[in-house]
Amino acid sequence: MDKKRVVLCMSPWRPNDFFTGKFAEDVGGAWHPLGILSIAGMLEREGHRVMVLDGAFISFEDMVRMIYNYRPHLLGVYSNAFSLPRVSALAKAVKEVLPEVKVVVGGPITVGFNEMVLKQSECIDVVVVGEGEETIVELVEGLDERGSWGEIKGISFRDDGQIVSTALRKPIADLDNLPYPARHLVPLHMYRPPTGTYKRLPAVYIFSSRGCNGECIFCWQMSKRHEIRYRSAENVLGEIDQIVRDFPFIREIRFFDDNFAYNNERAFQICEGIIRRGYDLTFYASMRVDNVSKELFRVMRRAGFWGVMLGLESMVQKDLDAIRKGVKVDQNREAVYMAKEAGIETVTPIIFGLPGQTYEDGLKTIEEVCKLPTDYVNFHALTPFPGTELFNNVEKYGKLTTDRFEDFTFEGVAFTPYTMTREEILKLRREGFKRFYSRPAYLMKRAVNMKTWVDARVAVYGLRGLFRTIFMPNAFDPSSYNVS
Repeated sequence: MDKKRVVLCMSPWRPNDFFTGKFAEDVGGAWHPLGILSIAGMLEREGHRVMVLDGAFISFEDMVRMIYNYRPHLLGVYSNAFSLPRVSALAKAVKEVLPEVKVVVGGPITVGFNEMVLKQSECIDVVVVGEGEETIVELVEGLDERGSWGEIKGISFRDDGQIVSTALRKPIADLDNLPYPARHLVPLHMYRPPTGTYKRLPAVYIFSSRGCNGECIFCWQMSKRHEIRYRSAENVLGEIDQIVRDFPFIREIRFFDDNFAYNNERAFQICEGIIRRGYDLTFYASMRVDNVSKELFRVMRRAGFWGVMLGLESMVQKDLDAIRKGVKVDQNREAVYMAKEAGIETVTPIIFGLPGQTYEDGLKTIEEVCKLPTDYVNFHALTPFPGTELFNNVEKYGKLTTDRFEDFTFEGVAFTPYTMTREEILKLRREGFKRFYSRPAYLMKRAVNMKTWVDARVAVYGLRGLFRTIFMPNAFDPSSYNVS
C-alpha cells in the first residue's frame, strides 16, 4: 500500500471563541491540539506523512493555501459545537481547489450529531465518532478501496447520496499502546495557557488518563459508563522523559486529565517518579475535591506541582446536587485548605446558571468563595454542550437562549434555568470577578508573592481585566461586541 499524505488541523480560531469581549485579550490563551497530535503520532507510526495546522496561528486564507500546496490525500478537521460553521467553510474552500481530497471531521460535536455534521456541508465526506487514533489509520489505508469504508467502525459517510453509519468503535482500552503525541509538528514555543494557569513558559499538556467517573450533567464524556482509562505511571513518565529530551526548552507540564487523582496509587507513582528524575519542570493538574488528601498534595508539591484546578462549581449544596456533582460544600472548602497547607496554589472555577439556582444563591457562592484562600477563580456560565445530559434533556432543566452552535462557548450564556434570567447570570459573572479580585487583602497577597516575570505578566493582565470588569458593564455580554 502506498503511504499517504494527511493534513490534520484546527480551523482558524481566536480567543473570542472561548472568552467574551475584551476579556479575551486579558485571559485568553492557546493550548496545543493534543488529540490531533495523538492521531498524527499513530499515522506517522504507520509510515504516513502528516502536516498539522493550528488555526490559532494561521489565517483562513493561509490555511487553505498551505493545504493546497501539501496536496493531501485526506484532510482531518477537529470540530466542537461553536467551530462547526468555520469547519464547514474550510471544507468548502479546500474542496474548491482540491476536489479529490477526502475531508474527515472528528471531535466532540460528532457524538450524537454525526449525521447532522454531514448534512451541514456536502463537502464533508466522513465523520469520525469517538476516539480517532485507530479509525483515522483505517480510513487512510482504505482510501484506495472506497467500498471498504462500511467495515470501519465508528464512522458516518455518504454512499450514493445516503448517509451510512457503522457500528460504534469501543474506546481504546490499552492507552499505553498509543504512540506519544507528535509534538514536533507544531510550534510549541508559541503556545500560552490562559492567564493565571501557568508559572513557566513554554508549557505543554499531557493526558495521563481518559474519561471521568463523575456524572455532572454539563460534562461531555466519550463513554456513557463514566469510567476512567489509565496509562501506566511508567508510560507517563516515559513521555515526560521524551519531552525533556526532544524539547529541552519546555519548562512546565500540565496534566489535562479530567481527574488526575482518582487513582491515588498511580498519582503517587507518577509524582515519586518525577521526584527521582529531578526534572527542571513545574507541573499543574485538574482534580476533583473528593479524591484529594494531605499526603497526595505534599508529594505533588515535592514533585514540582505549583497549582491544581479544583472544580468547586458552587458553594451552595442544592446547586451542587442539581448538577449531580456528588460532593459536599465542606469538601470544597477542605480541598482548598489542604492544597494551600501543602504550598500549592488553587484555581477554582465557579458556574452560574445552574438548574434551580437563584440570583441570591449565586451571591451566596460569591460570598463563600471570597472567604477561601484560593488564588484564582473563574466565574463561568453553564453551557449545554451537545452530547451532555444537560443538552439532551434541556427542557427538564431550563431553556436555550440561542439555536446557533456558534454561541455554545465556554463563556457565553446559551442556557438559562427557569429560576434565573440571562441578565442575572451576566451580572453574577461580573460581580464575582469584581468582588473576588478587588479585595485589598487579595491584591496585597498577589503583590507580595510576585517573584517572576510570569507573575508580573499575570498581574498586569489581571489588573487590566479587573479594570474592564468594573468600568465596562457589558464586558461579559457577547452581544455587545462583534467578532470578525
